[in-house]
Amino acid sequence: MPSLTTVRSILLSTLLITGLVLNTTKPATAGEISEEKLNTERSLKWGGEGLPLDDVLTVRDPLVNSIVGKVTIDRHGEDNSTEENTGFLSNIFNAITIRDPSTPKPGRMAIVTLWGSKEEGCFVTASIHNAPKNNDSANDIVPVKMEIGLGTQVVKLTPVPRSTPKTASGNYTYNDGKNEMSATRYFSENTFAINGKVADLFRNAPKGNARVRITFANGSTKIFPIGEKNVARWKEIYSYNPTCTAAK
Repeated sequence: MPSLTTVRSILLSTLLITGLVLNTTKPATAGEISEEKLNTERSLKWGGEGLPLDDVLTVRDPLVNSIVGKVTIDRHGEDNSTEENTGFLSNIFNAITIRDPSTPKPGRMAIVTLWGSKEEGCFVTASIHNAPKNNDSANDIVPVKMEIGLGTQVVKLTPVPRSTPKTASGNYTYNDGKNEMSATRYFSENTFAINGKVADLFRNAPKGNARVRITFANGSTKIFPIGEKNVARWKEIYSYNPTCTAAK
């Protein structure tokens, strides 16, 4: 029979391998991000690669070198690139992929949400990175409606008035295990308005994960979680401009 020390070592190694070691919500970090990076980075790199997640970030306008807001970024990914998505171990490893969607491959999707409060108002931006198994299924993936579940309450958001959704597409290569192949990935993005009343709800959101439902232009929907660390940041984010109105 293995010793207690050996058993503990095996359990710890297993947790580290599967990425399931639990961490308490860490304090917000004093990060910073430029407006230019916010405007371009997520559309250029798959799944918002390189963007800091779950931190309170001050937004700096380099044109006048001043702070103009605060944001926090969350990412959710889904991997349906294989048919073998059953069994306990598969669920564990899919859970890791959900947090880090890695590189594009047919069947993978990443949703990056940016929760922000700036001088001109409050908002949440939803960026969709989609590498569908069937390229024809990528039509109309533009998000047109967002609903956030806070406890038993559903907060409904509509796009910022007079805003135009962003869309893009491009080819990429991937390896199917035997050969290098080519496919198309798609990007879409829309920004949703938040008023002072909703910002107050976000500042006082219950601890834990929140759930979001996005409705796309083709009528389909996607429900996904926002991590508890990100939700905890909303209190500070939406305190930057609590009225969510532009200064006159």
